[in-house]
Amino acid sequence: MEESHLCEESLRYKHLLEKVATEHKETYNRKFYFGFMEGSGYIDGLIMGEAVVPSFIVVNLSNDGYFLPPGPIETERHLLHFLDGVLDGRVEGQGGNDFTQRVRRFVYETRMTLTPVFREAPVLGYFLIGFPLAVGCIFCYLCIKNRPTSADDYEDASLLAPLLQRKKKLAEKKSD
Repeated sequence: MEESHLCEESLRYKHLLEKVATEHKETYNRKFYFGFMEGSGYIDGLIMGEAVVPSFIVVNLSNDGYFLPPGPIETERHLLHFLDGVLDGRVEGQGGNDFTQRVRRFVYETRMTLTPVFREAPVLGYFLIGFPLAVGCIFCYLCIKNRPTSADDYEDASLLAPLLQRKKKLAEKKSD
């Protein structure tokens, strides 16, 4: 990425990260992959919100978890303290891929998908959501309306009783 397109604070963060990655390679090489991202689209999706740019974030790729610094990172010492806190558990992990987080992610992704549809073409959006809901409601209404009640069951049983008795008698005659 060309450094001419970055703001002053982004350049400072990038150089700070490069310095820690090279000078403390033996300490963090096995636990961290250092990187610098131009946009925040991936991180916004991961944290299900809007990330402040520029910022530091530690991402656990094995479980979609992430760690945010507890305060602003101004110096190399602040960054080292943050990384050490992630390693020894002092910094609380967020996110993950448990059931509740997956439900939250599904709701977030659905909202992020449908928001532009409703913003750009509201009639299409209401049709895409409203039509299936209307069909489902009509189907449920028809199922409930045509469901037999206990009185109907009794009447049907009394109508079928003579027929069943005749079939039983025929079966007995055939067995004789």
